[in-house]
Amino acid sequence: MGDGVRREPRYNIAVEADARVGDIVRQAVNVTNVSATGCRFIAPLRRLAMGTPVTLTIGRASVIDARVRWRIGDTHGLRFAHPLQPAMLDHIRLFLSERPAYVAERDAMD
Repeated sequence: MGDGVRREPRYNIAVEADARVGDIVRQAVNVTNVSATGCRFIAPLRRLAMGTPVTLTIGRASVIDARVRWRIGDTHGLRFAHPLQPAMLDHIRLFLSERPAYVAERDAMD
């Protein structure tokens, strides 16, 4: 596809995480969607500008560097600096989510 839109599987999840901007600003966020290359989260206390670097901590060991790709109100889309390894993606969607995401919202497109 030439439209530049990624089509990897996305999972509807409910995970509380910590978003850090720089060394000082930390905020609790609710991650609601995840794929290997990014996620969507709701940040009710602070809205982040497009391009803002973010370090997202999910669970005890999942620290992910990313940038804000888009924002609509309190909802933000992140693009990860490096795609998640399949085992990490599975751990987040199956074990850290309040409701495990067994099936993708969108299957990979050919």
